[in-house]
Amino acid sequence: MRPRAISVRRLCQLVDQRHDASIDAALGEAKEPVLLYQGMTPFHPAGERPHGIFGMGYPIQIEGEVSTVAWQPDSSLIEVAKVDQEVSVGLGVGGALGTPSGLEGLDVIPGITLPHAKIHAKTHQEFRLSISFVFNLLRVQAGAVGSGEARWNIYQQDERLDRFQPLTHTLTVPRDTPKVTGRVTTWIRRNAGTRTDRDRAQARPDPSGHGAPA
Repeated sequence: MRPRAISVRRLCQLVDQRHDASIDAALGEAKEPVLLYQGMTPFHPAGERPHGIFGMGYPIQIEGEVSTVAWQPDSSLIEVAKVDQEVSVGLGVGGALGTPSGLEGLDVIPGITLPHAKIHAKTHQEFRLSISFVFNLLRVQAGAVGSGEARWNIYQQDERLDRFQPLTHTLTVPRDTPKVTGRVTTWIRRNAGTRTDRDRAQARPDPSGHGAPA
């Protein structure tokens, strides 16, 4: 799916939480926190027998004067999640992401529609917002590379990978930035049981960010 950028300040305004002063105190008046929601679904080649997928990657590089703040999923999410469980990731006004206990939920924020996810107002002291989605128990290697890049390497653990995998990260951009642009290059690796399978297991990356052939 195409990544979607959402202003954290705008989310606060939608639930009547006036956090402009808190955001400015955390980041300075020149910076704006942004939530970037995205995801990846590996598709099997049309007309071919499905093969198992053991790994896939999703690096995204945002252009301009931006800085990555946080990203999910990461290894800490695996510690709290179960297979096919809906998990809530806390979202702070400055862009922090976390999975603390005690994220008491309020109503879903109106006016924001995301595929496979919902954004809620929260009563937590640190995280006043959260994004919830169904998480598959996977091995995840994730981190920031450079000022505006987040990268995920996802590997098969107990569950199949050929389903939608939600990915989120937050960043700061200059105030009044009209849009966020970037580049996504994905990769997919299939299980290779025979030499023929191994020769064909190198998938071509899809620079559009909408998915990659499996």
